[in-house]
Amino acid sequence: MPTTHIKRMVLFAVFGVSGFFLSIGIMYLFVSITVMNQTAAYILQTIIAVSVNYLLNWRFTWNDRRVGFWRSACRFSLSRIVMIALNTVLFAVLVDYCGVHYQIANIGLMMLFTVVNYIVSHTWLFAEQRAEECATPTKTIAG
Repeated sequence: MPTTHIKRMVLFAVFGVSGFFLSIGIMYLFVSITVMNQTAAYILQTIIAVSVNYLLNWRFTWNDRRVGFWRSACRFSLSRIVMIALNTVLFAVLVDYCGVHYQIANIGLMMLFTVVNYIVSHTWLFAEQRAEECATPTKTIAG
């Protein structure tokens, strides 16, 4: 395994663990201190944590790739909308229908989707742009 890939996986893991603790803290704050609905708190903590995680990974984990900020941000947003929707449904099922404690469900889903998110990030979200994608087409106006 190339050194670059190992470094990338380590950074992804470090930022993921940091995001994990950020998520747990935010979830505790929203549910226990502000007495927010568990599912609403889950959605908000997910949005905050994954946004911070995106910025860290764009800046440090995949900084050796030619990846535009807005291109990857749009891909990130699209992938996270799908992931958050899926996470939310699974969280609600685990907590509301299966009786799983909200923190256990939260931790389990974060672990599962860490693997999914790395694969999506590495293969699509932060995929290096081809030269022809980077070129800006020029328009001429006949006059």
